Amino acid sequence: MLEGSYKLYRTKADEIDWKKYDCNDLFFKYIEHENDQLSENYFAGIVCRYWGYAGRIYLQCKKHIAFEECHDCIIDAIRYVLKKRVWENKNSSLYNDKKGPDKAMHIAMKRQKSLMLSKYNAYKRLSEFNTLSIDAVHEDYNDASDGLLFDLESSEIDKMRIYIAEYFDSGKILEGLLLDAICYNNYKDYSSKNILKHIKNLDKKDYVYYDVAYNLNKELYFKELLVIKDCDTKTLELKLNSLLYSIRKEVF
Repeated sequence: MLEGSYKLYRTKADEIDWKKYDCNDLFFKYIEHENDQLSENYFAGIVCRYWGYAGRIYLQCKKHIAFEECHDCIIDAIRYVLKKRVWENKNSSLYNDKKGPDKAMHIAMKRQKSLMLSKYNAYKRLSEFNTLSIDAVHEDYNDASDGLLFDLESSEIDKMRIYIAEYFDSGKILEGLLLDAICYNNYKDYSSKNILKHIKNLDKKDYVYYDVAYNLNKELYFKELLVIKDCDTKTLELKLNSLLYSIRKEVF
């Protein structure tokens, strides 16, 4: 199946003689043509340039992850880099760097691999969270860096925070708040009752934490607080169970 996909990308890429461009030039050419038909050709060229990294990710994951998902990591990383374009951001350490796209791509691939692995680890952690010690979770991610920031090139990427941030970024605010409460709050009695109590007690002053940790939009956060206030505990419990079920379904 993937062999067929590669042939399709290769056919598109060959139309613009992709081999004469280095990886950075392919990103620049894509942006130059993003509003015309050639964008598909240059995107295909980028895919061909980084196709081999899917195999590296597969081996790094000890062959426990399907190769197709490792390939998806590459595609998602390319889309992420093209969306962020950090070499155009004056506040980025890669600003005006002619090799910025390739540098950003390597960071993005690590990010996507972390997301993929977090997906598989998440349900194992979360489905039994009432028996977990939150201290153990903190220890697992102690001193980890924010993998969402391109200019922090630490090898210690906080996989779970990246995973949670994806929920916030996609507008699933309540789900993100629940996951953060499960993973990053220190309870003496670590139970669903305390998780839900924490969620019900959130107020506007808590926004600072979510802003720093996840760059969460203030308006969306305040809006979700009103929704939570109108929810009874039973409804929130159902949403929590639904979240855990969806993660399990996604993984398995």
